[in-house]
Amino acid sequence: LTESHRKAIRVIQRMRYFVAKRNFQQARKPYDVRDVIEQYSQGHLNLMVRIKELQRRLDQSIGKITLFQSGSDRDKDKGTNSIGVRLNRMEDKISHMDQTLNRIAESLTFLLAQRDPGDCEGGGVGGGGVTVRRGRTCNVLPSQDSLPSYDQLSSSPSPLSSNTKAGPHHASREENC
Repeated sequence: LTESHRKAIRVIQRMRYFVAKRNFQQARKPYDVRDVIEQYSQGHLNLMVRIKELQRRLDQSIGKITLFQSGSDRDKDKGTNSIGVRLNRMEDKISHMDQTLNRIAESLTFLLAQRDPGDCEGGGVGGGGVTVRRGRTCNVLPSQDSLPSYDQLSSSPSPLSSNTKAGPHHASREENC
């Protein structure tokens, strides 16, 4: 090898040495605090986005608390507002509505019995069911403490509900029932 070749090989070896030395020092250098904080904040941001998405999905599936509650209910259940508590409250409201509807039905049957005591044969308060009156039927709901059955809900509509469609003559005759 000539002298120029040897010098070129030494220069290349020195360059390789300096590159390897720089890489080694870079590997030994401690982490930059700014990089660590940036990575931490990005991880925290990703975590917060996931938590918000879970909260949104939970609100969507269960329902927002404030949509279904009055102010007094919200104040009453400030700390203990789980889905079980909300379901119990909804069941209480439904049973209260059922009792109210039963009282209204009983009042209506009582008023009908007072208004026309001899009109419905075999009828009266507590008779319940369907009673015959001059060839027509009077649908009077019996008093009960439970919700109506599927058969009661899906049966044909009563003549009372079809008064407006039958015409003025039928409405005046059915009105007394």
